Amino acid sequence: MAFSSADWSINYGTKTVTNTDAAAGSNLPSVRGDKNYVGTVLAFFQWLAGEFAAAGQMDDDYPIESQTPTVYRWLNGWTFGHANDYKYLEGGSIVDPLGSGSANADSLWSNIYSIGSQPAGTQLYLIQNDAEVTPWWISGNIDILVKVKNTGAWIQSVNAAGALTNGGVWIYARESGETYDHNFSDLSGGGRNPIGVNTANDSGNRSGDLYLTPAVTTNFTVGNFVKGTTSSAVGKIVAVAGGNIYLSAVRGGPFVISETLTEYLDRECKSAGDGSTTNSAGTAFTNVVAGYTDVKLLFVQRKFTGGTADGTFTFGETLTQAVSGWTGKFIANVSNVIYAEHTAGTANGTGELTGGGSGKHYTPTATSAQATVALPLYPGATSYNYSAVMDLAGRTTVQGYEWTKYIARYKSAGATYTLNSDDGQEYRSCLEGTYAEVKPAPLGTLAGTTFYGARGIFVQNAATAAFVLTDSDATERQPPNYQRTICAHASLSGCQIFVAEIVTGDVVKNQYTYDDASSDATHLAVNEAIDINKTPLSGVIRVGDTRYTYTAFDTATKKFTVTSDPTGETNGADVFVPFLDVLADAATEQSDQIVCGVTSIDVRTVVRKYGFKPYSTDTQFTTSGLTFAPILVEDPQAT
Repeated sequence: MAFSSADWSINYGTKTVTNTDAAAGSNLPSVRGDKNYVGTVLAFFQWLAGEFAAAGQMDDDYPIESQTPTVYRWLNGWTFGHANDYKYLEGGSIVDPLGSGSANADSLWSNIYSIGSQPAGTQLYLIQNDAEVTPWWISGNIDILVKVKNTGAWIQSVNAAGALTNGGVWIYARESGETYDHNFSDLSGGGRNPIGVNTANDSGNRSGDLYLTPAVTTNFTVGNFVKGTTSSAVGKIVAVAGGNIYLSAVRGGPFVISETLTEYLDRECKSAGDGSTTNSAGTAFTNVVAGYTDVKLLFVQRKFTGGTADGTFTFGETLTQAVSGWTGKFIANVSNVIYAEHTAGTANGTGELTGGGSGKHYTPTATSAQATVALPLYPGATSYNYSAVMDLAGRTTVQGYEWTKYIARYKSAGATYTLNSDDGQEYRSCLEGTYAEVKPAPLGTLAGTTFYGARGIFVQNAATAAFVLTDSDATERQPPNYQRTICAHASLSGCQIFVAEIVTGDVVKNQYTYDDASSDATHLAVNEAIDINKTPLSGVIRVGDTRYTYTAFDTATKKFTVTSDPTGETNGADVFVPFLDVLADAATEQSDQIVCGVTSIDVRTVVRKYGFKPYSTDTQFTTSGLTFAPILVEDPQAT
């Protein structure tokens, strides 16, 4: 744009040049939603030099000089009059020597401009000195000045190699529904600095953060934006289906009932689209990915040693330490060593830990910082080190992937998350400067339905084993062939379901023998090695006809963690683990995952309920698992 005295005012007494909008403080580019009044440093220099070339200015100190076409310098004590003035300039850098004549006392505004492509409406953001620079620019590629030196003191940032860098900044693009990107730029040299940012629509993001159920959905187009007139909430349209508008949250909110919803073509909501409707009078919005809060991701940061737990802690529950008041999140108990993520306070080595959910206790003799935990992909497998554990709570790996994108997105969209003691929007890897960064999705990518975890990320409790992991030592680890036993029938609820191994036509009831000496109130021990190929990760174990529910098992100790006290059973009694042993309360029941490492196992399926004729069929559990639909026929005599 061409500059004029209408845009900038010159104060000869204070030797300042001030943008009139900056002084007003209300018309930054992000508010106006355009760049029509932002001009180049060259144009600013040309206007100012022209002003001081007039005859009437010959008795005034000259304010600015050009050192190169993109590098300029204030002279003779002249400077900006307002802290926001530089936000109206692009295309070059300006040095302010503060009248000292010493470069060491300079302030420096460097130019950074992004190159690359992103879906329409993508907001780029800057991280400087581990904090977000409040954006004054609009969406899309940017061309701005950034203050990187303040009266001789460099504003520093840690670069990709982990080194503190003078004048460095990070640029990020992280919109839900898109692939992510980030890069680092050293702006200490001033001038004009390009930086690449490339993103695209992400086919792995198959759900919106939330959805609205408006009166009509016609004329709303994927990629455009929806704004609530009353709430001022804004979302980007991910999909329009089934009478719903699925959105990735952009800013503000939440949406409210009965408000007018208007479609816009741009993130700044300056150009209206064709869609307009009224939101549901009953539901303002419903979470989709934003509701996956049962998925938990925790980073290993501390361990406690020397104690023995009096029960089983629950993954993700809050641990509180007596006296010190330290709190953290429980990750794992491996050989009586407690691993946790730090939350608050300073831990000591002897204070008792109490689980906020389980109520269980552990009293250590020592504690220390810790960065990894050794975990196996399945019971009995070799353990490898991982830096973080993600528990999918039975969800699919696709849902888990969407959640990892959600918690690492640009936080202006709403709720914020902390990942490894940093803002989720800044997270790059478990060990920044050492672990390879996965820019499109920092916690792991998705190919089809298979999640490829970033280095150091461990996955547990997934609906299926559709994941490939890379341990903290950068070695790829693939899970075994997990399968399940599944029984389905419209009238299944209320039926007792039993599936167990058979040999020569008989149910194998002597798979193991009970070890009373090694059992206790929470553990049922057996004398024989546990066969992982025939044992669900959790389920029911039987001593004769007595059923005990177990939540886990340990192949090393030959113990099942049970929910009721098994002591008192006859030592040496026959013990076995059914593939499925449950009273159905739904039309479909399934076992927990089973490590399927054999071709096939002969099993008997039994389904019984009073009022139906008994169902029993011999079949096989194979490398594809077992899914069966029992034939349930009403018995007219059982009334």
